Amino acid sequence: MCIRDRSTGALATAMAHLALLILTSALPTMAARSCTFSVVPWGADSFRVRCSFDGVAYSGPGALAGTSPPNPPEVDVPASTPDSWTNGAPHPASDPNSWTNGNLGLSLDGGTMTLSRGGDSTLASFAVEFEDVSGAGDTVNVSTLSIVNAGANWGYYGFGEHENGSVDQLGKVYDMESCIEYSKSRGGEVCLPWIMIASDLGGGKQIQYGLLWNVPAYGGVDFGNSSGESNTWRGYNIDQVDLFVTTFGAGKQGFEAHEDVMRHYVDAVGHAPPLPDWAAGYWHSKNRYSSQQEVLETIAVFRNNFSDIKVAVFVIDYFNWAIMGDLTFDPTKWPDPKAMVDTLKAGGTRVMVSTWPFSQGASKTYPVLHQNRFAVYNASSPADSVDWPDGVCGHPCYLYDASNPAARRFWWGEIKTGYYDYGIEIFWLDAAEPEQMGGSPNGSTWGAGSFQRTGMMFPYYHTQTYYDGMSQLGNKDFVMLSRSAWAGMSKHRAALWNGDTQSDFSFLASAIQAAQSIQLSGIAWWTTDIGGYSGGDPSNPSFNELIVRWFQFGFSCPLFRQHGARNTEPWLLSARSFKIVRSVMALRERFKPYIVTELTQTSSSGLPLNRPLWFDAPTDANTWEVDDQYMFGRDYMVAPVYVANSTSRKVYFPAGATWTHFFTNHSYTGGSTAMIDSPLEIFPLFRKEQS
Repeated sequence: MCIRDRSTGALATAMAHLALLILTSALPTMAARSCTFSVVPWGADSFRVRCSFDGVAYSGPGALAGTSPPNPPEVDVPASTPDSWTNGAPHPASDPNSWTNGNLGLSLDGGTMTLSRGGDSTLASFAVEFEDVSGAGDTVNVSTLSIVNAGANWGYYGFGEHENGSVDQLGKVYDMESCIEYSKSRGGEVCLPWIMIASDLGGGKQIQYGLLWNVPAYGGVDFGNSSGESNTWRGYNIDQVDLFVTTFGAGKQGFEAHEDVMRHYVDAVGHAPPLPDWAAGYWHSKNRYSSQQEVLETIAVFRNNFSDIKVAVFVIDYFNWAIMGDLTFDPTKWPDPKAMVDTLKAGGTRVMVSTWPFSQGASKTYPVLHQNRFAVYNASSPADSVDWPDGVCGHPCYLYDASNPAARRFWWGEIKTGYYDYGIEIFWLDAAEPEQMGGSPNGSTWGAGSFQRTGMMFPYYHTQTYYDGMSQLGNKDFVMLSRSAWAGMSKHRAALWNGDTQSDFSFLASAIQAAQSIQLSGIAWWTTDIGGYSGGDPSNPSFNELIVRWFQFGFSCPLFRQHGARNTEPWLLSARSFKIVRSVMALRERFKPYIVTELTQTSSSGLPLNRPLWFDAPTDANTWEVDDQYMFGRDYMVAPVYVANSTSRKVYFPAGATWTHFFTNHSYTGGSTAMIDSPLEIFPLFRKEQS
């Protein structure tokens, strides 16, 4: 346990060797192993806690890897700190196995770690178990973290992006590998293991502390039953549990306390940069524009017939290549990419292209990946690269090893030659989980270790490939779009979208909660396929209603992007729908300076652009019960219409402010509920006025 002594600046070390018992009995033939705790102050009001059964704590792959404590604070340490202590024995009141970092306290006693705040408020107790396992396939050990939270009325907020229609993860159970298996999630599930725990310790419900499970292994989490007091995390084939825990600073309350917890988190894993002004505009995409001629003809219609629609980004989807893994345009369909890109740029439109992380057997990169061991391989036969089970790549198919710096440099070199040198500076990292059908093959291994142990970090390393390449070329305002995420990925200038949704009101509804959860998880730039990905028909009246309501929702998201497996040109909609969509696009243009300003605040403090009402008004108990409305920056609230054939909806107005309807200019008193008329042409958007 490493603590900085405020008087000498020296590092004092205390190691706890704890014999730990099994919590679960679902796996065969287990034997408990001992654990060594290491605790390091990690920024204001925060600790990094590692529990290793190999005896020495280390910085393995994870969101904190390669980083050091941001602005290490002074830590209260007793004058005498022993090197070890006896497990299980009670300690006297003067026990030196307790530490304080700002407003967060931590103590160890008998194999239990206790978090406290302000010296007297107990937040939670933690216990860790390691078990060796035999007879479970690739799984050779299981690590379990059990948490019992203090207080009452618990809630769990964050943990990525999900389609279950909940912002509060209370009672939910997740399997990490299922989140990245396309056949189960369609890219709509992201298990990003940062969670903010809320409870009532006697002064009303609020976020009490935040926890990052800095373990990129397969495993799972159980956020407890309906009471929510306890939750359990599990990782497979790891030799260390690595946690980041934080709380808010002394004297912080309400909104300031919640923002403080987010700030500490992004301080630890990395801040998103400010969003470039151009990126706040309209992104136009479909599956798919299949030739240079089709792109030029479409952009000409936008410019010549509908010049009021500003297209910030025009997207070229997959199969722009001849063979997956060639990492360049098919010259038979794209004879002069640079001329095409220059034409679009001359009119203020940037081009984004889709790239996938796979190499098909006939591609030019396939033999290079194999010869240099730049592909994921089988642990039992390291010379053999794994035939990756992607549903689009075909067979044989390699997945490049994004955790290998040399493989990243090679991959980026091909991207640079095949796309960047034509003027393309925005990349769509599709299938970035990485996409797999039926799970990763047994024995899958890469530079970072086995996939069971580190596979959840693929999108982090994959986005790093593009971030490093672009940054080394001097680019400073680029954006990439990924279909999966890991903690800290925002610092790579990576955005996320919610996968291949269906063109159905139920998917629009669940996107409202997903947007809040993923932004609470530290992903600053998020978007959705406006209109849904599959099933939409621009000539269908029901779809016209859906896409209008989806555009109205998308207006307030960090990125404003339409995409779908259909013709997405907005003029193909009915005359009424097209008129409304154009008005929403114009409104987005009008709000661009506000959105950029608010996302600059996100860059600074981690404050999500779209966040639950309770984040700003936790003392209003009603806000904790509302998850289909959200704050849109600091000055607005949005209540999307997400039910078919609805021309009104109920809206709750948080206490402490007056709320003015943006379109009707009618005002509503905070603490009240009203039925708001919402014909198709408008939606509930309210400006916050201080009472």
